Amino acid sequence: MIKSKVFKNIFFVPLALTMLNVGAQDKIFNEMKAFITKDWVRKNPTFQPTKISFFRGPKPDLYIAPLQWSGAGHPFTWDCDLKGLEFLLKRNHPHRILKDHLADKIYGGNKVVWENSIEALVWTKDNIYKSFVTDWYLIKNSDCPGNKIFPTISFSEAFHVKDSITNNLSGLGIIPFDPKITKISSEKNSLKTNEGKSIEGNSFDLNDDKIPDIFIYREEIDETTSYKRLYLNIQGTWVFKWAMLDEECI
Repeated sequence: MIKSKVFKNIFFVPLALTMLNVGAQDKIFNEMKAFITKDWVRKNPTFQPTKISFFRGPKPDLYIAPLQWSGAGHPFTWDCDLKGLEFLLKRNHPHRILKDHLADKIYGGNKVVWENSIEALVWTKDNIYKSFVTDWYLIKNSDCPGNKIFPTISFSEAFHVKDSITNNLSGLGIIPFDPKITKISSEKNSLKTNEGKSIEGNSFDLNDDKIPDIFIYREEIDETTSYKRLYLNIQGTWVFKWAMLDEECI
């Protein structure tokens, strides 16, 4: 069952900040890319083939990432490698750039705000909701000065979250909203690498055929740092699509 909620765009910024053409989009991406280091990137394992399921084309036109919920009850995902920003900019939606205090009076930084609703699918606890992308944001003044700074993609509040600060909700975000996905199920699973090593994580089934379409797992680096990866089953091959470095704020 799909649940929906309608929201209004609440962002108002000078029209001069609007970026519409491809050249401007490339400029924005390259500018944001300059702020992100790559020394955190780790080598990805290659998994043994599986059965073909939901993704039958060679290049799915979807952006899929794990979701967390903020203390304000809004779902978001980390865009550590800027694949999310690149995907959104290439779709040529009108957007605006907010810088410094316009991005946030306290934390500053750079924020991309889309003027029209970009529909997105939000899934958590076996429920699918229709949401939309609100912004991409790279903070400047972090509360964790010793940690690397990565941007986020935020979504509209899909439903009211009780005790949002402590409930540790997690889920999936899929951009754009795909009406073919009407049910998502998840279970603990393990995949074998080409070298025969078994890696445990969580798999997700998008079309109820009992064949996993998404695989997410976390690699513990040390006591305060972990590395999270997402793979898609594309035509029976596990293709790496997303990664996040997670550092505890000390």
